[in-house]
Amino acid sequence: MNKNRERGKIDWMITLLPLTIIIALCILFFFVVFRLKELGHYVKVIANILMPFIYGAVIAYLLTPVCNSIENYLVDKVQLTRRTPEKRKKLQGLFKGIAILGSILLFCLIIYALIAMLVPQLVNSILLLVEAMPGYIQTASAWLEKLVEDNPVMLNYVEQYSTDIVDYVQNFAKTSLLPNINNIITGVSSSLLTMIGVAKNLIIGLIVAVYFLNSREMFCRQARLMVQAFFPYRDLTEINERRKKRGQKLKLQRAEWIIEETNILNDYLGGFVKGKLLDSLIIGLICMVFTVVVNMPYAVLVSVIIGVTNIIPFFGPFIGAIPTAALILMVDPLKCVYFVVFI
Repeated sequence: MNKNRERGKIDWMITLLPLTIIIALCILFFFVVFRLKELGHYVKVIANILMPFIYGAVIAYLLTPVCNSIENYLVDKVQLTRRTPEKRKKLQGLFKGIAILGSILLFCLIIYALIAMLVPQLVNSILLLVEAMPGYIQTASAWLEKLVEDNPVMLNYVEQYSTDIVDYVQNFAKTSLLPNINNIITGVSSSLLTMIGVAKNLIIGLIVAVYFLNSREMFCRQARLMVQAFFPYRDLTEINERRKKRGQKLKLQRAEWIIEETNILNDYLGGFVKGKLLDSLIIGLICMVFTVVVNMPYAVLVSVIIGVTNIIPFFGPFIGAIPTAALILMVDPLKCVYFVVFI
């Protein structure tokens, strides 16, 4: 009697589950359509709260191969398998801590080196660009005036708008851009600790990254157990016997298949991200060497733009090449041709 009553409750809950999901989706759709502004505000608030954890997860994902390499090197160096279980456990904890500390220090060193090398050069390039911008606009205006000198109406518009543009650029440079650049210079000249103190998200992200790196094996085990719990074991003996006779690939348990495909996806995604970052770094360095050797204007600024935009698949090189080529064109058209051929 009790079993029938419990079975009836389960059937009743299963019957109400689709209706509950439909009602929840309707409520969510109502809020998305009629409360889009408020929903966007809450999403932004939640994203700001989670941003340090996102930073930490990304940093940990990128540093995991480095951490594993350091830890495996130390394990092989001391021949850990020959030690007693107690000694092995202590050394494993020590090696894990050394690997995490080394990978985090390497990350901070790379960030500091990039900031120390690139930011002063970028600031100088932007200052030179701001000072030379009125001259570039006047040169372009003179070229347009010569082009439309036979049309008095167009000539009048060109003269009027060129004067307005020059005044706007000069006012913008004096009132907005230059004071901010001075603040940037002041911040760059301060120590790395001061810069990290301002960037609290990065500090919390590094702490979260340490936690993720230290618990990466535990997270993998928990994820595996969750997948196995959601997709329980099935008896595939008969199916695999028939497949074996036909020479087909044996059927995996659903949980095993999901874990295997996730590992393959992780390998592909990790390889793509790391390869893309390395590719962009190489492209940026090659571009910097070329622009310095050819003595192009704004060499560092152009190289940084080319390297950063190269991260974007397919369209990245064009997105970076168009504005930088236009920037070089204002100074030296012949070097702009060299630059376009180089890109």
